[in-house]
Amino acid sequence: MCVCMMVMIRIKDQFSYDTFHPNADRLYRIVSQAKNKNADVFRFASTPLPLQREMSQYDMIDDVVNVYPAIQEKASFQAKTLHLDASFTQPAFLSVFGFSLEIGNPKTALQSPNSVIISRETADKFF
Repeated sequence: MCVCMMVMIRIKDQFSYDTFHPNADRLYRIVSQAKNKNADVFRFASTPLPLQREMSQYDMIDDVVNVYPAIQEKASFQAKTLHLDASFTQPAFLSVFGFSLEIGNPKTALQSPNSVIISRETADKFF
C-alpha cells in the first residue's frame, strides 16, 4: 500500500507541470536523456535545436518553443551582488505559455537579437 501511495504521488507530480498556463492541456514538454562516458544518465527538459524545425512541419502542432537555461551566475557591483538565472528562448514563448508583460508589447518582445525580458523582482533588484 505504501508503494502504491508513492507511485500515486509521483504520477500526480508529473502531471502538475505548467498547469497554471492557459491551454495547459495543449502544452507538451519534451525531455532528453544523455549519458556520459561513465554511464551516468542526465535528463534535460530541452531538445536538440533541429527538432524544432522537424516538429514545425506537422499540422497538428501549433507552435514549438525552445527554452535553454543558459546563465546561472552572480553579478557584482561595489558591495551589491545579484544572482542571475537566465534562459534563451524565442518570441513565441509569451504566446505559447500565456505570460503577460507589465510593460512592453508581447508581439514585439524578443524579436531582436540580445533582447531581454526581466521579472518585476529582477527589475527591482537592478534598478
